[in-house]
Amino acid sequence: MRRVFPAVCAVAVVVAGGWVHGRWTNRWGASDELRQAVGRLERVPRTFGDWRGTDLQLDDRTIEAAGIAGYVWRRYENRVNGRAVSLLVVCGRAGQIAVHTPEVCYEGAGYEQVGSASVYRPAAAAGAAEFEALRFAKPGPGPSKALRILWACRGKGSWEAPAKPRVAFANEPALYKMYVVRDVEAADEELEQGAVGVFVEQLLPELDKALFAGS
Repeated sequence: MRRVFPAVCAVAVVVAGGWVHGRWTNRWGASDELRQAVGRLERVPRTFGDWRGTDLQLDDRTIEAAGIAGYVWRRYENRVNGRAVSLLVVCGRAGQIAVHTPEVCYEGAGYEQVGSASVYRPAAAAGAAEFEALRFAKPGPGPSKALRILWACRGKGSWEAPAKPRVAFANEPALYKMYVVRDVEAADEELEQGAVGVFVEQLLPELDKALFAGS
């Protein structure tokens, strides 16, 4: 009996670990829900308000590495003032999508975070949407290239950017993640007056209607 008990415990640990990993990756998740979530990306409008979007393409290697089941990547330009913002909305299994945050993606591409992250709450959100706001810069000779980034994830709740997204979204059968990115010349460009904030305020009602109305 003494020999059997450790073996039983070991099996239990392996099974429990496999169950947790399965939940994170949705190995046994509702694949229909994921397919439906990916299909709704087609509804994301190319045009809304004063913004006009142009489709961009991710390479296959990036799609596979990030576990992306579907995505929309566009460069939107404001027809009134000419300001441009890029929008990337990806969808996939929560365990894969949640693990790639801007700190991982952009620092891996040679950028350095400038200052501390902050929380941005768009007034236009129907619910309690919260985005993480970040600044990055790429060091090197010549003028520094700076980025202003807002990002958040959403499953069945509201848009949010928790400190531990993989844990927070572990039970979601499908997860959306959104990046809004702008090249900025003024490192202190305020969100409320800057193109990123204006874009998100106008985008959210249209995006939520496209991805969640009737779901």
